[in-house]
Amino acid sequence: MTALVNFEVRLTNFNQPGDVGVDPSTNQVVITALQTVLKGDTGPQGPPGAASGSLDDLTDVNVTVKATNEFLAWNGTNWVAQPLDGGTFN
Repeated sequence: MTALVNFEVRLTNFNQPGDVGVDPSTNQVVITALQTVLKGDTGPQGPPGAASGSLDDLTDVNVTVKATNEFLAWNGTNWVAQPLDGGTFN
């Protein structure tokens, strides 16, 4: 049996890359570290600043998924929903 679960992903910076857990007070999946963000066709992507264009850790990244199975992309300023085909949502 497979179940789809709608959950919020919160990204925060801890010095333990790859940590994932569940917040027992809200039953939300929590990613406590994000080591790199990559976009396959353009290389490393992330917020502007000292780490721009490198594989350094990102800090102070907050993402809230608004719908089940929503895909996100960095638009240069914020994480935004983006359809897989690069077009518009149906």
